[in-house]
Amino acid sequence: MERTPENGLPVEVHWRQSDLIWRRDSLNDHLDIDCDIETAVRPYVIAYVQHKYGAKSVCGIMTRGKQTGKAAIQTAGRVYGLQKAGDTTEYSHIVSAVSKKAVELSDDELHMDLKGIEKQLKEEFKSSPTACEIVRYAVLIEGCMSQIGQHAAGVIITDGKSVDEYVPLIYNAKNNIMMTQCDMTQAEEVGLLKMDFLGLNNLTIITEALREIYKNTGKVIDMDHIPYDDFKVFQEIFIPGMTNSVFQYESNGMKGMLRDFKPDTIFDLILLVAMYRPGPLQFLPDVIAVKNGKKKVSYLTPELEPILSATYGSITYQEQVQEIFKQLAGYSLGQADLVRRAMSKKKDAVLRAEREAFVDGDVERNIPGCVKNGISFQAANTLFDEMTDFAKYAFNKSHAACYAVVAYQTAWLKCHYPKEYMKAVLNNTPFDKVPGLMKDLKIMGIPSKAPDVNLSDLGFTLHDGAIVFGLGSIKGLGKSVTGVVEDRKEHGNFRSLQDFILRTGASKKILEGFTEAGALDGFCENRDAIKAVIPDYVKIGKKVKDYEKKLTEQTDAKKIASYQAKLADTKEKLMALRPDEDICENVLDKLVKEKELLGVFASQNPMSVFPEPLRCGAISIQTALQQRRYANVTITGIVSDYVVKHRRRDGAEMAFFVISDMTESIDVCCFTEAFASFGGLLKDNAVLKITGSVMEEANGQKKLSVETAQVLKPKTKVILIFAKKSVLGGELQNLMTPYVAQNGYPCKIYDTMMSEFRDCDLLLSPAIMKDEKIYGICNHQPVFRDFGN
Repeated sequence: MERTPENGLPVEVHWRQSDLIWRRDSLNDHLDIDCDIETAVRPYVIAYVQHKYGAKSVCGIMTRGKQTGKAAIQTAGRVYGLQKAGDTTEYSHIVSAVSKKAVELSDDELHMDLKGIEKQLKEEFKSSPTACEIVRYAVLIEGCMSQIGQHAAGVIITDGKSVDEYVPLIYNAKNNIMMTQCDMTQAEEVGLLKMDFLGLNNLTIITEALREIYKNTGKVIDMDHIPYDDFKVFQEIFIPGMTNSVFQYESNGMKGMLRDFKPDTIFDLILLVAMYRPGPLQFLPDVIAVKNGKKKVSYLTPELEPILSATYGSITYQEQVQEIFKQLAGYSLGQADLVRRAMSKKKDAVLRAEREAFVDGDVERNIPGCVKNGISFQAANTLFDEMTDFAKYAFNKSHAACYAVVAYQTAWLKCHYPKEYMKAVLNNTPFDKVPGLMKDLKIMGIPSKAPDVNLSDLGFTLHDGAIVFGLGSIKGLGKSVTGVVEDRKEHGNFRSLQDFILRTGASKKILEGFTEAGALDGFCENRDAIKAVIPDYVKIGKKVKDYEKKLTEQTDAKKIASYQAKLADTKEKLMALRPDEDICENVLDKLVKEKELLGVFASQNPMSVFPEPLRCGAISIQTALQQRRYANVTITGIVSDYVVKHRRRDGAEMAFFVISDMTESIDVCCFTEAFASFGGLLKDNAVLKITGSVMEEANGQKKLSVETAQVLKPKTKVILIFAKKSVLGGELQNLMTPYVAQNGYPCKIYDTMMSEFRDCDLLLSPAIMKDEKIYGICNHQPVFRDFGN
């Protein structure tokens, strides 16, 4: 079967335009077929393959976990500890020390050879018999199999015969699939075809975004036919490094590289995907200089220009190595690929022979060689050395091109349909990543809303241009809220709290979770008031369900009538039970609980209940970020991402955190001396006024080194009563007494004659603000007023 696009095989990346080598199945080598699939679709693809080729002709591939390096040391330490002391705690520090030293003595931590460094380790720990025993055990078990698993993507497909005719199989009960009892290398060695079906979350995001775009606009977008030279995408996403939620380009290092490189074509993106990895990264500064016209490109020999010009003179792709062998020395593509593989696997004997063929030719294989093609002996040898070094980390251009295309597609959606795209991203992101995405929404100018039982689905949705939290995103509730969404879709919006309880029969856990997450704010914005009546709601709601159940079980007319009357009476009691919205609510506590459940402050910025920076003798964080390096600033904000670390030399504590206000966020460092002074004030959700100096890192990011800190007090919402001095005595006191409430608001009295505030020890219900008698003696109605620093 010909595997070419001319024969109808759909290929997303245009292989000729991208200068790819299509026929990778050179000579008798095994095919290497990778297929990235939507995560949700992957099981269906495997089911399709099983149906097409036969269930017995398709299976997974076993993986073997081995006791290697540090794992062997840890296992040996654990077993030794259990033998000697019944637990491993006593020996954990020894295991840690041995592991650390083993890493120091090894050239490659990932491929550590304990047997090779056994003598050195025992010499290092000769004063500790325990450590020496652990090393001895570790060497004994090194390389032994510790567990089996299943290859994350690999699938074996045979030619119609059962796989067990070629290799023995084992059943994986967890994944409900047979798998080989050999690993992928052994499977390929016996001639089996391995295909990688890898679930890629970004493809799921793209599909969901496209469906949302169609739902909102009616547009059907084919991602294979979008313009791949859209200047707006490069100008707004890639060049400024605004690549959060863009496939392959999310890391800070990638963003910095984009800002320096300034890519403006899809081919630049392919290049950067291939170069941003250990090895090629060392050549990136020169490539950036050539790209931006600061350095002139030079070639070892002119024949390299057509091969390397697209990568600004740098050997970047495996395919370029093949082309160099083909164009300069006369190798066939198949022969060139074998040499490339020998280079990557450091096969010295093969390389010695190939160097001679590359430089001077090989008559038996019909290879003329570089010298015969007019390239100097010295240049040919130097080029061979460069390729040998490069092949250690060379990246396949076909893979890089596929990655770059998906990266561009995600960037294109983010640029042109930001709301639909970010909604899809949020629905396919772990809970702990949501706060970072919410910051992105703010930067992008996309509003968000707390969950709402009358708006939200299980996942994030779009409503009136805002992204609304899903009910399923409330921590601790998960899919238990599915019935709420289904009921609303079937019977319409909930009209009241009581209607919600009658229709859903929600448990106390769901009611409390919905209340604290803000999902019931549409019925009553005072969450403390709702929480106060939840026990009664649940109790009465249970009675309603009990009477409804008994009605279905009864056949006696009198009992039916009796239960109907009781049911009607109970429902009437439920409808009459309303939250007392006059209860004084602690807004900061409310928002902190909201953040615990949603990961972010979704309904309100907590700093809105604190005095503005200027009133505290501070500046906004946005203004602080504009200050020069070493400037001394004072800011206010709320703490998040709080982490305590220890200084290496003496274990002294220091802290790192983020502080945010209504305008911006900034990273803060609290070093050891400062931490010793006020470290006790620091914790997540603490609201502080801090003073420190601005620091600027090499990448231009600014931080704050804190010097002093103090707790900031929130604004207090009080009932303010205006009164003349003549009525400040018993008359006003008598009018206020009926409104004294345990959960009321603090009160202040403003003496209009003396123009001064007077404290009052009473907590009052807001109902006093409607009392006409108060107005009668004060000529002014009481009002709410915020008091702060």
